[in-house]
Amino acid sequence: HTRYIGDWSSDVCSFRSIRLALKHQKPIVVHARASEDDCLALLAAHLPPTHPIHVHCFTGDPSQALSFTSTFPNCKIGFTGALTFPSARNLVESVRLLPLSSILTETDGPFMAPVPFRGQVAHPGHVLQIAEKISKIKDTELEATVDQLRTNVTEVYGF
Repeated sequence: HTRYIGDWSSDVCSFRSIRLALKHQKPIVVHARASEDDCLALLAAHLPPTHPIHVHCFTGDPSQALSFTSTFPNCKIGFTGALTFPSARNLVESVRLLPLSSILTETDGPFMAPVPFRGQVAHPGHVLQIAEKISKIKDTELEATVDQLRTNVTEVYGF
């Protein structure tokens, strides 16, 4: 039994969004919080594997992150300031296991501002702290990390 993303109205909206994205050749952006497996099943049933996907505000576990990117090679996993929280072990491990080419930085404004701004309003200026954390986890130079993250945005959104 698959529950999918939520109630019936959510499912209808999801199917409409998928049809529109396919029709207009646009990426799908999903916020699958606490329903990553159901979301992946829905997308896998209705999208070709080459379709670009942005999993916004990822909060799942490493196996779910890897499932998204192995099912959809053009999928990007978005990490917010939550990555910098001391309790973010699953997110840190997800970043460690994912190739940098599968990662996006983002805010979930006004929520999830990174440490040291936790509790404040999150804004786009905070993505640098998220990129720094990714760079540290990946043991890469910040400039190289940011360059790849910019490339990733272009790959999923086309600009």
